[in-house]
Amino acid sequence: MKKINNYSYVVTFIWIGFLLAISFMEAPLKFQAESVTTAIGVEIGKIIFRALNTIELIFSVFLVLQIRYIYKLDKRLFFMVLFLLIIVVVQSFCLLPILDRYADIVISGGSSPSNTAHIVYVFFEVIKLFLLFFVGFRQLLLFKRNIERQE
Repeated sequence: MKKINNYSYVVTFIWIGFLLAISFMEAPLKFQAESVTTAIGVEIGKIIFRALNTIELIFSVFLVLQIRYIYKLDKRLFFMVLFLLIIVVVQSFCLLPILDRYADIVISGGSSPSNTAHIVYVFFEVIKLFLLFFVGFRQLLLFKRNIERQE
């Protein structure tokens, strides 16, 4: 288990890659294609964000399994991971169901009733990105410190 904890930063940086590629690249770019209607773009987004959310939940479970080790290692890292997990839970179980209902309305030809949930979701994505960078770099520093102790 100690070896897995040492290299947990890899999962964090893979997560950053997913987040950057999907939330900050794919989501806005798909609407720039002339043949992609709003309904099609929203339907694609619904599928892609459900997949991203599944991956984020898996990565979150991985971090939860490490939480006791992280707490012993570094309390600042522990609280950043805890905040990150709270964001993922709120997005997964509060915001995505609302956004899915709004997406279904748009897909069926209506217009979205509100964009407040979407704005909150995007805000959390930005916060999550910064947290992931801080967590990843903190994990790298701890990894480096552990390597130096072993030498």
